[in-house]
Amino acid sequence: MIAGQTEIANVEATIDNLKGFLDHTEATFDFYETKRENLLLEAELAEIEETNKFLLSIKTRLDEVVRRETEKQATEKRQLVERLIRGVMEELKDSKIQDTIMKNCLLSLEKIPAQPQAIL
Repeated sequence: MIAGQTEIANVEATIDNLKGFLDHTEATFDFYETKRENLLLEAELAEIEETNKFLLSIKTRLDEVVRRETEKQATEKRQLVERLIRGVMEELKDSKIQDTIMKNCLLSLEKIPAQPQAIL
């Protein structure tokens, strides 16, 4: 019977040792659950970063389009002004236009009332 009692004592000791692992099992489960949550958050973060990178590339392209359109409009306006100035300068070379301008200036001067000059 002593051998049987020794065997029972060994089994009971093994059971007691295994009871200590119950706490470790729960801690291990909690650790893996936390690890799983971290991996999910990392995956979400990676997705957000990828989306931000994609949106930044779209913004960069749109900024480039706006910049080119702005430059194009500025060039078109400058060319229009240059054409207008050249046209006016060509018109001013015509003696008939010069005569008309001169007559209009003289008429405008005649409409200005004469003011008596002060004697100093």
